[in-house]
Amino acid sequence: MRTSVAVLVVGLVAVPLAAAAAPTTISVQLSAKAVVLSRAEVPVGTVRFAVVNVGAKPNRFAINGKRTRLLKKRERATLVVEFAKAGSYRANALGSTRILRVTEPEPEPEPVAKLTILGSFAMPTDIDAPPHSTRRLFVVEQAGLVHLLVNNVRLATPFLDLRDRVDATGEAGLLSIAFAPDYATSGRFYVYYNDRAQNLHLVEYRRAADNPELADPESARELLYQIKFAPNHNGGMLQFGPDGRLYVAVGDGGSSAVYKPGAFAQKPDAVFGKILSLVPETGEWSVWASGLRNAWRFWIDAQSGDTFVADVGQERREEIDVVPAGQSGLNFGWPCLEGTLVFDEAETCENVTAPLYEYAHGAGACSITGGVVVHDRRLPALAGAYLFGDFCGDWIRALRRFEAGFSVGDVGVEASQPISFGQDGRGRVYIGSATGTVWRLDPPG
Repeated sequence: MRTSVAVLVVGLVAVPLAAAAAPTTISVQLSAKAVVLSRAEVPVGTVRFAVVNVGAKPNRFAINGKRTRLLKKRERATLVVEFAKAGSYRANALGSTRILRVTEPEPEPEPVAKLTILGSFAMPTDIDAPPHSTRRLFVVEQAGLVHLLVNNVRLATPFLDLRDRVDATGEAGLLSIAFAPDYATSGRFYVYYNDRAQNLHLVEYRRAADNPELADPESARELLYQIKFAPNHNGGMLQFGPDGRLYVAVGDGGSSAVYKPGAFAQKPDAVFGKILSLVPETGEWSVWASGLRNAWRFWIDAQSGDTFVADVGQERREEIDVVPAGQSGLNFGWPCLEGTLVFDEAETCENVTAPLYEYAHGAGACSITGGVVVHDRRLPALAGAYLFGDFCGDWIRALRRFEAGFSVGDVGVEASQPISFGQDGRGRVYIGSATGTVWRLDPPG
């Protein structure tokens, strides 16, 4: 494999998801001349001392009114001690003393947001609103329906019904919607879906001329059609950029008996494994980013111009890639690399851009769901943060960038099986779950 790395940004990584509280453990070594503690400071609470005597003479360990039995050479003992208040405590052995500092725990951080249930839908794959719209919100269902909510109330009749042509098996379905920048006057919008043969379609529709709460099903104009060789890895995100072009994420197409994983992600004339930049008036497209496995989802930040791409990994890594404002043509390395790990040594990937952030599979982590950059004035603590989740977890995290790097931390809300994020015309953030729930991210008060 030949892989050259062009960019690698290093920063602060996330702490793991919170686990059940466990005692702090300190290793203790006793000898004739000293007592050695593996750490000199612990928070208030339960401390487990794992003691071993490495000296030739019998010795014992004592602290805060508790002590071990007399230990011979190489004998071990465990001492569990509860420290109810902060202070300095003497750790004693025969002939030596050390000071252990016990400190007050850091106060629990104030919540920065809460989730408000907006409604229940069937697999809400996308949540969007026309530019500057303050009353309307659209929720896309995998089976082929687009619902319109006006002032948070779902209308009885769906805005668009494509169930007769959409296949919603597995990862396939109606996957995204995007509204033209001039939607208020043109009524143009775009959808991305799999047909009954699971092939890909990007289609333009228009709002009904006589009813702004319905689409005109006869106005369909196809801009992109791609035959699939496997049912998965469809990508599906649509978003307009500040240049007026429509950006489209297409997955690598999956694999088959004929094609190995990522077979087309490095081929410049193939749509698979790419983000395309498309002129909606003509349907003419070009490759804007490549080397992606299944970008679910990307987000163009209207303020900075940077684009965050959440690329689902194979079996070891999930990653977030960044395309800085004004750049294009970046190659993110699939299938040569999965994150920063080698995946296919036989492939050739030139000028690879490394992910900004990656995390390993494990408990609560298997498939990243990309989100949005927060610009909701009601949520100042999250201003400018990029939100994302994972289908196997119930956490939502915020990635914040700085000149020296970045930080990643939990937002403090639980959203089971997140599959979509969205934003309305006021900048309010929405999260859709595979369980059907759609939440709005609100201030904690």
